[in-house]
Amino acid sequence: MSGLNSHKRVSAFAKRAQNKTKPKPRPVEARQVVAVIAEAEDTQIDIDFDPVTRSNTIRDSEIESGQDSIETNATENAPLLPTIQPLRKAVLPIQLTPFQLRPVAYRIVTKKHGLNMKTSGLETLARFMGRRYGMDWRSSKGERFLDEISRTWKLQDRGLFLDGDQLEIVIREVIDMEDGNSAKATDNGSEMDLDDDHFGNQEFAIRVNSATRHDIDWKNYFKVVDAYSQPYYKFNATRKLFELTQKRSGPASLLSPAQSRVDLFMTRYSIALAGIQRQETFQAPTFLGRLVGTGKRDLTSQSITMIKNMLGREGKAFILFGLLSKGPNGNYWLQDSSGSVELNIDSHAIPAQGSYYGPGSLCICDGVYSSEKFIVTTIGTPTCEPRRDSRAAYGYLDFLGIHSPENIKKNASGPVRIDRGLERKLIEEEKLNLTKHRMYILGCDIYLDKLETFNALRKLFSRIQAETQMDSTCPVCIFMTGSFVSTPFQPNRSSSIYKDQMDALASLLQEFPALLSNSEQNVQFIFIPGDNDPWESTFSSGSSETLPIKPLPKIFTNRLRRVAPGAIFSSNPTRIAYMTQEIMLVRDNLGARLRRNQLIFPEVERRKNDAYFNEADAKGRGTDANDEDEDLDELMDEMEKEERHRNGDDIDELENILYDTTIDEKTERLMDRKSREQRMQEKDVRDHLIRPPQEHSLVEPEVAEARKIVKTILDQGTISPFPLSTRPVNWEYDFTLSLTPVPTAIIMADSTSPPFKVTYQGCQVINPGLFIRDRQVHWVEYTPSSRTYLAKSLYI
Repeated sequence: MSGLNSHKRVSAFAKRAQNKTKPKPRPVEARQVVAVIAEAEDTQIDIDFDPVTRSNTIRDSEIESGQDSIETNATENAPLLPTIQPLRKAVLPIQLTPFQLRPVAYRIVTKKHGLNMKTSGLETLARFMGRRYGMDWRSSKGERFLDEISRTWKLQDRGLFLDGDQLEIVIREVIDMEDGNSAKATDNGSEMDLDDDHFGNQEFAIRVNSATRHDIDWKNYFKVVDAYSQPYYKFNATRKLFELTQKRSGPASLLSPAQSRVDLFMTRYSIALAGIQRQETFQAPTFLGRLVGTGKRDLTSQSITMIKNMLGREGKAFILFGLLSKGPNGNYWLQDSSGSVELNIDSHAIPAQGSYYGPGSLCICDGVYSSEKFIVTTIGTPTCEPRRDSRAAYGYLDFLGIHSPENIKKNASGPVRIDRGLERKLIEEEKLNLTKHRMYILGCDIYLDKLETFNALRKLFSRIQAETQMDSTCPVCIFMTGSFVSTPFQPNRSSSIYKDQMDALASLLQEFPALLSNSEQNVQFIFIPGDNDPWESTFSSGSSETLPIKPLPKIFTNRLRRVAPGAIFSSNPTRIAYMTQEIMLVRDNLGARLRRNQLIFPEVERRKNDAYFNEADAKGRGTDANDEDEDLDELMDEMEKEERHRNGDDIDELENILYDTTIDEKTERLMDRKSREQRMQEKDVRDHLIRPPQEHSLVEPEVAEARKIVKTILDQGTISPFPLSTRPVNWEYDFTLSLTPVPTAIIMADSTSPPFKVTYQGCQVINPGLFIRDRQVHWVEYTPSSRTYLAKSLYI
């Protein structure tokens, strides 16, 4: 019996059963239903739940009774059988050659999607499609499969050429995706489509509809990622996207390849330039916009000019973007990917307020090119791109490798992307079921060589343990940032002392069993080293160490690891992935380093001095109230004297010279003063790219300083916007310092800046300050579900 006749007979029996009156329900034998499916599919099938009968032939009466029973039970909504998932019909495989597949692949893969096939990729496709589709490889099913392969390849940014090894991975992903969609469609329905074709396995199977919803376990989405285990996504400046790259095998070393040194600042520049070009201000106007415009210059649209393109364009105004550095002649230079130019910032340069400028900073300069120098009129920093925009621009890459651990193993050669559906579920779980979670961020410089530190820790842990028992809160982790000794570590006697202090901390933690054996999970004690901790401080003696700093050595923390199984000794900086959030923790005195290396603009200093003297003149109300009038009167008197001398008065030649010199000096001084005042009062003298915002007099100095630090760091896109001579960086691990995309929150432990909490472009930056100050212990309590930070303190 052919498959087509079988369908007609089954449909006729179904109509006949519907016309009859509803009979009394009677049980159905499973082998009858399976026989109907097998007869319709014109193939054999194994009946897993009936090992006695294995036949694929059945009489017409049995078909009729079986179909009648199925319709009856479907009407009663009480199925006696589990849902059966029919799979793809068996096909006779053929040996398809690449020569035969080439025209079809060229039409779909190349002409439609703009991709190119390598020989290995074409052979892989021909071998797979020949086995899977047989003689039907030219049908619409084969074309749909090629189209889906091409779409997946482009979505994963695997390049323009399809090779065999990468293509096998994509084929497996497409098959898995189609299998998942087929199973979901079958499980959600109560009817079976006997002609449904699937991308499943070649063997038939019967699947029971027993799928249940698995609750999300937050522990699988909480991970501490140190700098030396973070996946390496290298930025491709040509394609303007990140590509997953394999790091060097073996332990991390300071002797990085020379190419890493070359790419360090160029990568920072390329990432920032790509972000600038995505901003609306630097988008070129469309053709329609030019047509409907009024003919005036579009002041909202700007463009970045490469330095090499200024050659031969003397006296023209340009907007440049590049790296600010100090040249061998002591002057400042601007560098980009095409060249460098010397800057003239002494005459007219006005910086945008709210940021620090110094060597190693990425700057946008507006000015005029003249005499092989660029005369800067305004200077600013690139604006930080919000996290949601950066993630969307780069295709929701999983930079930490936490949301898709299985995909990382299966697709290690390509980028891994975050499942947006899973992310929405995690956010929902975070807001509904994880409201009791807390994170505690202790202040920096927890000196274990001082007795008051242990007293402070004992009171703090007692407070946290009491809150856990009273409010049923769940402390997820406790951040402890160094330095853990007040003097730099030295390889002599201080090694044993350092180990004794860590052992004393382990003994202290034993007094709080509720923190060591939480009901859900052991509390994660996360230790971040500082400048005085081993081993880097052995060579730096407490000065600037090479970033990223390695975790504390195990030789000093063995007992602490045994007492607190949840203790994690991570690098500096380190990142914490919690559900959908990314928290970055760094211990560095960034505020003091920015203030020491900031650039002083002479024009700003002149304006400050003029404003100071003008204010003093306004307050004088006495002999200094009318300085300008007095100067003018004095000038008039001297001019009259000069006229009398010229008419024949007895004054020698030397006095005439002195009078002329005095008149010239005072005239020049008055004219210079008048011109400065006119420049200060004039508005919109030149079309600046960046207009300096007005300082608000009500902002406290500590708040203004905190905002300045946060804006500088986030706009620069790295936590170390300094030259390597100021802040050494391991060339090969500079990507761990990047702030693209911007994290959800940054814990910036800085002992040289006041404690603050500043939100900029959706990123919360928190500085808990010193651990002990003013005879109080200070910490910050973070609630992940509401993303709120609360600063707390306790008297010792």
